[in-house]
Amino acid sequence: RFREAVADYGKALEIEPNVAAVYLGRGNAYFNSGDFRAAVADYDKALALDPSLAAAYLNRSSAYFNLQAFDKALADYTEAIELEPDLAAAYQNRGTTLAKLGRYENAIQDFNKAIALDPGLAVAYTSRGDAYFTLQEYERTIADYDRAIALDPNSVSAYFNRATAYFNLQQYEKAVADYTKAIALNPRFTAAYFNRGRAYSILEQTELAIADYGKVIELDPKLSAAYVNRGASYNALKQYEDAIEDLSRAIELDPGLGLAYYNRGNAYVGLQRFEDAAADYTKAVELEPNLTNAYFNRGNSYFNLGDFNRAIRDYDKTIDLEPSFPTTYFNRGNAYFNLRQYQNAIADYDKVVELNPAVGAGVYLARGDAYFSLERYEQAAQDYTKAIELSPGNADAYYNRANAYFNLGRFQQAVDDYTKSLELDAQQVNAYYNRALARIRLKDTKGAIADLEKALTLGKDQAQIDRIRLLLRELRQ
Repeated sequence: RFREAVADYGKALEIEPNVAAVYLGRGNAYFNSGDFRAAVADYDKALALDPSLAAAYLNRSSAYFNLQAFDKALADYTEAIELEPDLAAAYQNRGTTLAKLGRYENAIQDFNKAIALDPGLAVAYTSRGDAYFTLQEYERTIADYDRAIALDPNSVSAYFNRATAYFNLQQYEKAVADYTKAIALNPRFTAAYFNRGRAYSILEQTELAIADYGKVIELDPKLSAAYVNRGASYNALKQYEDAIEDLSRAIELDPGLGLAYYNRGNAYVGLQRFEDAAADYTKAVELEPNLTNAYFNRGNSYFNLGDFNRAIRDYDKTIDLEPSFPTTYFNRGNAYFNLRQYQNAIADYDKVVELNPAVGAGVYLARGDAYFSLERYEQAAQDYTKAIELSPGNADAYYNRANAYFNLGRFQQAVDDYTKSLELDAQQVNAYYNRALARIRLKDTKGAIADLEKALTLGKDQAQIDRIRLLLRELRQ
């Protein structure tokens, strides 16, 4: 009943206007009612009457703090400490003020002093933990929150902050446990649901993440970030229509949210709506010009639309922003290949191997195709051999190497590779046809006829069937 208290202190001052303690008392009543300016005025009067009144400095500093006059608050806390050096609360509050001013190392020194004076002061451990967190000293952060929780097992903020420290240390299971405890203590703690959802997403517990983002939306229906994250989670489950609905809602709430457009673009890709995807990625990079994945994914969308020049421009931009991402070079190489710029394609495939020497068979197969297109058959064969070493079950690698051997005049090796390719995939019309051509060169007419007859049973293209029949007729004659 602070208003009544203010009135009573006023009556007392009418009777005796020069009592510092009364001004202090009324200042406290103003403070507790939230009238910090009136509180400061009364603390001023108390200190004018009694400059040694440490409580007046302490409380006026807290009023200044609430008025965000942090420099004045700092000066008053220092005065209070000089008057009463063993006042733990003064060190605690001055530390909090120093932290507000960005002076975290000095703040930690004050929190240390507060703890030394009062080892049971839970808020001092929490505050010091906060300072360590800002300095990214997460192990120390956790140790302080451990102590704060031991002193106050119902401290929601301590569980939440310790969870966030665990999150930043990539200890996501522990983060989930602490966010869960914070939620148990405060079931309407929106940030705890949101952050637990993020942890679940990283742990690939996507349905749990969606449930948490749903709870966030229930508590705060206009929080656009929750729709973005739930939309991204729906993408992970390939529920693209649900993702689009959430991400569209996020865009309605915040049209300047680049990540919403980016994730909706990903959903459109999942539905193979590449033009819509490209439009969303374009909007994403307009809003966030350094969003590397948006350029990369837009490049992929253009590639799928057959617009290889635009794809290359986006891959160029991706490389400018992230020059060590091998997949970008691989995809750009494929775009160059489709434009028959084979030398450029080879340069990109070379870069992929340089960045990732343990690359898979696909890169060697693609580079082999580029060498083949340039009629550099020896180098093509070498790359196909490497692809076979990495992926012995790859029928295409044997088939392509067989073609390279054929063009090098190494017909028996070509036959052997066509045979291996057909063992892996017996439905290849071209492999039978080309093996027949190689057998003709080896004067194995019977084998060639057998291959052409098999090819004829598999052929579906009329021009191809006519070509096979013509060659069969020539061989039989």
